[in-house]
Amino acid sequence: INAFRKELQKNIEYPSVARRKETEGNVVLQFTIDSNGSITDVKVLRDIGDGCGDAALAALKKVNKKWAPAKNAQGKPVKVRKSIPVAFKLNK
Repeated sequence: INAFRKELQKNIEYPSVARRKETEGNVVLQFTIDSNGSITDVKVLRDIGDGCGDAALAALKKVNKKWAPAKNAQGKPVKVRKSIPVAFKLNK
């Protein structure tokens, strides 16, 4: 998960409006890892505004990582829903 977070943060393009307004905080994304390990059903749960939610969604879509799917008690792959915070912090 740490490698995933690093790649996600690397793909963030800070929106110019948010930079100008000095918007900082955490956007929370929710997504589903389906039974073959692909990320689907991505949405913003919490947005800080000024284009940061859209930037976080775009960054997640750039991540080309397949996940290991969750497994039920019988060992069969199942869908699982995850949420992850995406930090927006300006270097001042």
